[in-house]
Amino acid sequence: MLIDLLIIVIFLYIGMIGFRRGVWLSIMHLGATFLSLYIAQKCFIKLSQYLELFIPFPKTRGL
Repeated sequence: MLIDLLIIVIFLYIGMIGFRRGVWLSIMHLGATFLSLYIAQKCFIKLSQYLELFIPFPKTRGL
């Protein structure tokens, strides 16, 4: 029951955002989200190797 109400509230919130933005802007936002996920999926190995040069993991010893 509580989960159902939470899901309904989330859908209403998404609907209000869509109504305020407009259909085309919401579609563009959704398309940009899927495009960024696609690019991240295709390039994550190269990007992770590149970023590891700048953000190395600290050398620590576990207990």
